[in-house]
Amino acid sequence: MRFVAFVLICPFALSSGVARQAVTVEDLARQTIVGDPNTLSWNDIATRVSARSPDGKYVAVVIRRGNPEGGTNDADLLVYETAELMSSPRPRVLASFASATNYQPIALVRWLPDNKTLVFAGTAGSDPSQVYQVRVDDSEVIQLTREHSPLEWFDITPSGKWLVTASEPAPQPIAQDPECLKRGCLVTAETLSGAEQGLKEIAAPLTRYDRHSGESRTLTSPEALDSDLLECRDDLKGGLSPDGRFGLRICKVRSYRWPSWWSEYTVHPELQEALRLGVNGYLRQWVLIDFDRNESIRLGSYPYYMGHLVDSAPIWIDGGKRVLIAGALESLLNVSKAERARRASHYSIVAVDPITRRVEHIASMSSKILRMTDASWDENSQTLRVESLDASSNPLPVFGVRRRGSRWDVTSEPAGAPHVDLPDLVIEQSLNTPQMLMAVNPRTGAKALVLDPNPWLKERLLARVEPISWASKDGRQWRGGLYYPPNYVAGHRYAVVLQTHGFEAQKFSLYGAARNFAAQPLAALGMLVLQIDENIGGIVTGPAEWPAVQAGYEGAIDYLDKQGLIDRQRVGILGWSRSGSYAGYSLTHSRYPFAAVAFTETADFGWWWYLTQGARHGESAYGAPPLGDGLDLWRRMSPSFNLEHVNAPVLMWTSGVTALWDWYVVLRRLKKPVEYWSLPDATHDVFKLPQRMHTNQLVVDWFRFWLKNEEDPDLAKTAQYIRWREFRPRQP
Repeated sequence: MRFVAFVLICPFALSSGVARQAVTVEDLARQTIVGDPNTLSWNDIATRVSARSPDGKYVAVVIRRGNPEGGTNDADLLVYETAELMSSPRPRVLASFASATNYQPIALVRWLPDNKTLVFAGTAGSDPSQVYQVRVDDSEVIQLTREHSPLEWFDITPSGKWLVTASEPAPQPIAQDPECLKRGCLVTAETLSGAEQGLKEIAAPLTRYDRHSGESRTLTSPEALDSDLLECRDDLKGGLSPDGRFGLRICKVRSYRWPSWWSEYTVHPELQEALRLGVNGYLRQWVLIDFDRNESIRLGSYPYYMGHLVDSAPIWIDGGKRVLIAGALESLLNVSKAERARRASHYSIVAVDPITRRVEHIASMSSKILRMTDASWDENSQTLRVESLDASSNPLPVFGVRRRGSRWDVTSEPAGAPHVDLPDLVIEQSLNTPQMLMAVNPRTGAKALVLDPNPWLKERLLARVEPISWASKDGRQWRGGLYYPPNYVAGHRYAVVLQTHGFEAQKFSLYGAARNFAAQPLAALGMLVLQIDENIGGIVTGPAEWPAVQAGYEGAIDYLDKQGLIDRQRVGILGWSRSGSYAGYSLTHSRYPFAAVAFTETADFGWWWYLTQGARHGESAYGAPPLGDGLDLWRRMSPSFNLEHVNAPVLMWTSGVTALWDWYVVLRRLKKPVEYWSLPDATHDVFKLPQRMHTNQLVVDWFRFWLKNEEDPDLAKTAQYIRWREFRPRQP
């Protein structure tokens, strides 16, 4: 299934004349999103629109929304009959779940070959996620697992006999470990938080269920068998082999164990930089698990770079006797100089025999590929079909390899996906048009509305979003989406909030870039909001990155000022994740005034962060470790060494207090306005509904208070405004 965007003019007045309401934080939470997140975690950016039954008769769709009254994230599993999609689609609700945790209410939906049974992961209330099945004919939901810890992943064989789960590890504090209490424990944690909390490194447990006998077996995880591996906790890409014996996981490798020859890979600058600097974030290795023998082994000695480069799972063929991996890097050892150069500069397709562990080269892929978006196997034609994007996110020609006996041939005409004559379900949307689930006839192009997930949005006074672009002083072209107040008055100069971290010009969003943002509620209160797509193309992580981003933010302010849209004295900025450090750099190094700032779940690439993270972050940011002459460079560039230049009130929230503790302590020492909130179990892009609503509302109230000198009349916020009013005398 695919996402499609289209442009419509969104009406901003109801024909009935009924007054519409302003968008609120509660509306952000209540919005319904269509698509299976394909993960149980908060990171639900990559979703599948639908899952079609093997015979094509049914289509399953997941819809998810927040429930402000219940404080849960809710989801329904719907099923449509394919024959009705273009005329009279009538969904049947097969299952409904409400999650009060950080785990998805429904995810990882898949059909069994009987065309009647759906298996999925579900989270009920505050209980751990479990695996369930439901049949189309009777809608009876049956629980298949009894896990005591939250699930991170599961897979089931086509026969339904073997089911394997991966659960979140349950760490045991050292304070509860008898050996540690008796004689002390060796510190092995890489981070300060891990060491302070005394958490022993524990691998995610795996469990295999034999659904025919009803027996289950706990297996040893790869991390427990190989001390150089850690965090084998991503979705088990590649899943189970059809016979249930093998599985594949991708695990991090401790950077000090990387072979020196890994630095020769030139397939992408980001990979080169990660290998040069020892950055561990996206570098993995494939690990083959033999469930029968309770063994794990790395597939070769070469790395697998996730990043934004490869986004497709391995494919088991021949009943589990082989697995195809597209986007693999091959070993550079024991090959000719020419072959070594080819392998270093190209991704490949390889086939792995899980018994012998022999890796067979199938084909080299185009050097233009930045990201693979799909890989599928057509059994009838024995063809692997790979779809991909280039560096500009443009689709590349479909790449295919076809097996003929023992030979593999590259083909420019790979077999198409099955059911090409059946309607396809797509999401249609634009900047100003909310998501609609549509059925599309692949032959005629005819469309039919299947589901409007948010009809109530017609009753809201939505901000109009306009794509804009501007040039920074260093000559870079930047772009973003400008949210206008619903009652915008030409000629009036507005306060503006710069929301960072990316902009998607073809997608509708009440938030902006992610759930940590609040574009529409801010605009509803009479502010402009600019959602910015940072342009640092061609700059590898390092000292040049920071002034380039600062120039882009300043260029946006200059552009909006020149258009007569903003008051330069009332500019706010909101940073999240990587862009939080960008906002922090601009705040401490720019001469442009900022009237307010908010940091959500981020950290500064500073000396404190460097130490607390086990010296894993910061060297790449400034080009040297904070030692000797390198410390002088850090003093000039690191925001946390320049906090005396902060002249804006700072609101911060993180999942714990370690991340921005230096900012909090120093700003308080300097008697500057700062408020710090800790959400101990919050996810990176906040997911749990009460936390999401609270932090979103904090951000909205903060910018309203400092940029517009306005307060929410809600009496429940009296204490909040007493605190903030006390900050006013501290402003410069």
